[in-house]
Amino acid sequence: MIVGKGSVWGLVVWQMRAVALFAISATAVVGLHVVLRWQWLRIPALPIAVVGGALGIFVSFRTNAAYTRWWEGRQLWGRLVNNSRMFATQVLTYLPESAPRRALVYRQILYVHVLRCLLRDQDPWVDGEVVRFTSEEEREALARENRMWRRIVIQTPQHMALPRKSCGVGGLPTSTCSR
Repeated sequence: MIVGKGSVWGLVVWQMRAVALFAISATAVVGLHVVLRWQWLRIPALPIAVVGGALGIFVSFRTNAAYTRWWEGRQLWGRLVNNSRMFATQVLTYLPESAPRRALVYRQILYVHVLRCLLRDQDPWVDGEVVRFTSEEEREALARENRMWRRIVIQTPQHMALPRKSCGVGGLPTSTCSR
């Protein structure tokens, strides 16, 4: 979805003015050529065809470039959503019951929603999903940050206050602990 600023009505009025100006000027030229028999108003077709062809190629390159940027953004967003789902599955599967699994998954959801709001140039603090996954104090602290999405990622390990054991990787139990 492409989100623009302003209303569509402004675009329509702007286009209508341009179309009306073109229609009035074309009617005036045809009227002068036919009614007053001004033959000097003739325009050869070759320069118009050449300029029209060049303009068509230019517009097609711009359209292809815009579509390529849109497609790349769509792929990156899809990759982010898929990686977030995979992260949530791994957290829920591999972390022990005593770990704050739900908090980690909620942090990842918060990260995705804040990033969505920032990419759309929206205020994340009025978004219902962002408000749902944060407390008032956390929203105030994140609102003071320049790169709030980065702060969410950096603070995620602080929400992982996992109980440490004497064996395992990073305090998490492994299969060698039970032997």
